[in-house]
This record gives sequence, C-alpha cells and structure tokens, in this order.
Amino acid sequence: MDFYFVPNNLENACLVSANGVTHYHIVTSKPTSDIEPTVTTIRRPSSNPAKTTTIVEIEWKTKDMPSIIRSPLLSGMGYCVGTKGVGVKTLHYLYKKHRFSP
Repeated sequence: MDFYFVPNNLENACLVSANGVTHYHIVTSKPTSDIEPTVTTIRRPSSNPAKTTTIVEIEWKTKDMPSIIRSPLLSGMGYCVGTKGVGVKTLHYLYKKHRFSP
C-alpha cells in the first residue's frame, strides 16, 4: 500500500492512502525549553475520538543521549506511552554489519 504525506510537512502530517483514507497522524511537539526533548507521536485515527490509538512515541535526544521509543506494541519499559524519559533506546533497533560500520 502506498502512503502520501498530506500536507508535505513531517512535523504535522497525515499518511493518506491512494484512495484518500487517512491511516496515520504524525505530530511533532516543539520543546518549550532547551532541556526538553522533541517528541514525535504517530497515531491511528478512528471515527470515534476515544478509540484513536497511539502507535509509537519517539523522544528525540542528542548524540550524547540516545533517542527513546515507546509503543503499546513493545513490552517492558517500551510500553510506557506518555511517560517522558522512559522507553526503549533506539540503539536496539539499529542495524550495523560490523562494529565500526557507518
């Protein structure tokens, strides 16, 4: 299935299929201070707002502190959606062939 960004803005967009159905909403919050991280939330919309589900939250960090993901699809600490600073490090989901590969 092909998805299209509407509008073409990764900070606040919808992923729409070719037949015009919205499948995901992407919202990136701006930090209010220098110490707060940027958080991207991807949600699956529903006709009933109470049934809209969060698929994943990505808490973007700096190069010194790895980014964190939270999702109901993960177990353990990754399941804590909405809890800042808690989650699974994205390093667990990155792939490298060798120890020093780019």
